[in-house]
Amino acid sequence: VFRFSHDKIEQAAHDLMPEQQRRKYHMRFGLALFSNILNSYPNAGVGDDELFFAAVNQTNSGGPSAVTKTGQKSLVAGLNLKAGRRAIELSDYRAAFKLFKHGISFLENGHWTTCYKLSLDLFNAVAEAACVINDGDAVKIYSDQVVAHANCFDDKINCK
Repeated sequence: VFRFSHDKIEQAAHDLMPEQQRRKYHMRFGLALFSNILNSYPNAGVGDDELFFAAVNQTNSGGPSAVTKTGQKSLVAGLNLKAGRRAIELSDYRAAFKLFKHGISFLENGHWTTCYKLSLDLFNAVAEAACVINDGDAVKIYSDQVVAHANCFDDKINCK
């Protein structure tokens, strides 16, 4: 572990790293924070909101390309769904919209088959948040995906 005597030196060292390495570090730090949260608050839902949102932001800074293990993308997508729902509870629909979009970006190809419930929840949530922030184009894009991929009529109800 490196210690820097000044923030500018730390920033310079960070900027010298290749982009993909920076993304991997962000992902690693975010996942380590999640692990800390789970160990510190095993019976609480999210635990410390500030720490939880910091962990989500770190993993999102890493992005889907920084995920190395099978199943981690759906885990991070689910954490973005949880963070987005928490943002809505805090009445921050713009942040929720961004978190749901990040969650969707972590879904693998074929996610409507392999992660149906998570996909449905994320797409419904992002469409609803888009509606609240008055982004009609986004509402149409995401709700059209639900209508196209929903397995049953009940899953399409939110999009009609």
